[in-house]
Order: sequence, then structure tokens, then C-alpha cells
Amino acid sequence: GTRTVVVTVGAPELVVPSKVYPLAPGTTSTETVIDTATLGGNPVSSTAVTIAVVTPATSLGGTPTPTLNTTTGKITVPTGTKSGTYNIVYRVCEVLNPSNCKTATATVVVGEVPVITPDNLPIVPSTPTSTTTRTIGNILTNDTVGTQSATAGTGGNVTITITSPITPNTPVIDPTTGNVQIPPTTPPGVYTITYDVCTTATPVACTSGTLTVTVSQPSPIIRPENLTVTQTGTSTTPSILNNDDIVKPDGTTASATGSNVTITNVVVTPGAAPGAPTPTLNPDGTITVPGTLPPGVYTITYDVCTTATPSTCVSGTTVLTVSPTATAPTAGDNAYDVPTSGTATVVGTILNNDTVDGVASAT
Repeated sequence: GTRTVVVTVGAPELVVPSKVYPLAPGTTSTETVIDTATLGGNPVSSTAVTIAVVTPATSLGGTPTPTLNTTTGKITVPTGTKSGTYNIVYRVCEVLNPSNCKTATATVVVGEVPVITPDNLPIVPSTPTSTTTRTIGNILTNDTVGTQSATAGTGGNVTITITSPITPNTPVIDPTTGNVQIPPTTPPGVYTITYDVCTTATPVACTSGTLTVTVSQPSPIIRPENLTVTQTGTSTTPSILNNDDIVKPDGTTASATGSNVTITNVVVTPGAAPGAPTPTLNPDGTITVPGTLPPGVYTITYDVCTTATPSTCVSGTTVLTVSPTATAPTAGDNAYDVPTSGTATVVGTILNNDTVDGVASAT
């Protein structure tokens, strides 16, 4: 006769362990919630099971919360998520046996994100040397991790990685301390360094920062000038820069010229009426004196600025004395009646009708 055998095959055992995921804001886990799950003692294939969220994470203080992507099985922590512990309860079910399910919890631990204050450090090397490296500040000043000040080095709570270093003989960041250092002979300029500050605690959280260092050239060395010209037509004086200097990055000096400094904010006293002649201070430091300029004493004030970026300036003063054109004395003829007595007698002076510079006052 015919017999019927009924064989009941039970669902394979599904094991889904709960796990802890240390993650930083703005990151996604590299592993999935089923990486350690097994089905019938074998690793679970993503196509053999489905994932569903039972209870999503609860927000802390209204900030974003970690989420579980049920397609990929990965956990994402949005930027701005507050540090703390979040629980996501989820269910994994076998595709062939939809009633074969297990529930597990993903515990997401979100670390503190460093808070970085932008750093702009201006520096004027007042006494540059060719051998001294100076520390002008620290990029971690005013930076925090949670409620603590950010510190680097042994026992610190952050590490520093330079992501965009700059060339030698320019400002640098010491990643072991955060100190900003200016090497000797650093040329004037505006320097930018980018860097990452990451927590030493797990999970690691990082923030990028930018440092701007402005190195100014020392101010030019300006010495007072006293120039005298005689009014004989339009003339040009020697340069007021002839005894002035600029200071180079290594502390030595060089002569100031129209190519390494500029002259600005020129004021001539006394001033002239519109259209009237006045001394003109030229870019090369010479002064043009018009031939029609009235004789007198003129005070010229001005600023001398370096051509480097950023520029530094210093004020100077030149006193210009314009003397009138000298004219030859004129002598008039003289005639005197002289007594015939033997006694010496003064009968007059030959200068009575003589002039000097057109003035009848020859003496």
C-alpha cells in the first residue's frame, strides 16, 4: 500500500547579539548590526534576513539622534548629535521563515566633539634675529572638549594633525603642544595652516581648524631731513630716503628706496592756495621745487611704508628752506667836494646809493 511521511523541518536558529557602537558625530559605522549574527550557526547574509527598527533612539536635548539604515544595517550619527549614549532596538527576521525573528539593541556611544575657535595671530618682529624661533600663541587657546579645555601631549585630551603644512622658514604648528612658532628669518606675509583636532577618548571625534598668521616687516627707520635750495628756477632736491633704512627679516638693514618703500599722506606747511606753486614730494623721495615758489621755510610731513604685505609705516618730517636768488650789489657813482684844509674830514659814504638784492640798504 501507499504510505505518506510528513517531515517537519524547523527554522534554523537565528542569533543576533546586541552590540555597542562608539561613533563620532558626522560618521557612519563601518560594520553592520548583523555582522556578528548567525543563522544555523553560519554568518548571516544580508539577503537572508530583513532588518526593522522597533524603537528608534531618543534625542538628548532636542539634538539629532543616531539612525539605523535597515537596508545596509549601518548606523549613522548626524552632525550636531549631542554626546551621550543612545539605544536603537531592532528586529532581524529570516526571509525564508518570516516568523523566525530575534530582537537586539544597538547601543551607540557618541563622543564629545572638540570645539575650535578660529585663530588669527598678528606678529610684528620688532627685534628679528637669524637664530631665534619664537612662540607667538597656541591654537588650542579657547578650544574645548565638552566642559574641559583642549590640551595636547602627554595626558592631553586631543591630538593635532596638520592637514595643510607650509614651507620651511614660515610659521608652523607644533602638533605635540599646539604652539605656533615663527622660525628665524620668516619673510613678511599672511600664512594659513589647516589642521584637525581629534579627541583621544573613544569614540574619536575630530574638528578641522584654520590658523592665519600675519607676519609684518619691522617699521622703516626714518631720520629727519633739513634741505636748502636757492631759488634759481625749478629744481629737484636729493631724496629724503637717502639716510633712511628698512629692516630685513634677519635683522640687518638695507637702504630705503622707491622700490622697497612707498611715501604716502604728504602734507606741506604752509599750504598753498589752489593753483599756487608748492613743493612736491615724489615717489623716489626727491622734492620738486617750482621756480615760482616763494622763498621761505616749508615743513613736509609724510608716512614711509614698506612694500611688503602686510605693510608697516612710520611718519617722517623734512624741513625745506627755499632761499631767494642772490643778485649782485649795485653801486652808484659818488662825487664829493673836499675842503682844502689840512684837517681830515668825512664827506660821505660811497654806499649811500648802493643796493643789495634790490634794497637800498647796503652797509
